[in-house]
Amino acid sequence: NGVYTINIHSQIKSGSAVYVSLMSVIVIVILAVSVIIILFVLYIAFIIYFLLFSDWYGRTGEMEEYRYNLVLFREIKRFWNYRDQVGMFAMFTNLFGNVIIFMPFGFFMPMASRYRSFFTTVFYSFGLSLCVETFQLITKVGSFDVDDLLLNTIGGLAGYVIFVICAAVRRRYVNRKKDRNRRR
Repeated sequence: NGVYTINIHSQIKSGSAVYVSLMSVIVIVILAVSVIIILFVLYIAFIIYFLLFSDWYGRTGEMEEYRYNLVLFREIKRFWNYRDQVGMFAMFTNLFGNVIIFMPFGFFMPMASRYRSFFTTVFYSFGLSLCVETFQLITKVGSFDVDDLLLNTIGGLAGYVIFVICAAVRRRYVNRKKDRNRRR
């Protein structure tokens, strides 16, 4: 059927250094993937708790009315213009916190998906943010804010950029190591 397989065990003897090295690499890869999956699951749990239930932002109970902002940049401008009144912490957490909290999502997303493109990351970052904002609106825990959609999506993209940089550095390191090994 045109499929070729290599039986590693018949090519490499069990006690050899190559076999031990190969098994070590496989174990390290499995551990690394497991750690990444665990970190991603913990991150998603943190997002759910922080954005929906954390009492830091007054999410201790249900509001009596729906709160929403459908005008882009309204809340960003308000927090910036009234930063002295609302405090620097409130301004920072609203403007930069929404970006920072989605950066790990943009970093982990390409690792967890076969589709590692810029547009996939934009789509999923926006989609997750839309789900969170919609949940906050429906349950009256927090408010639906289009500025948060924008800032969360920017955070996902920033995480993606960090992933691309890390992947490029890693590829460069691996290629240099391969070149050095070939010269020997």
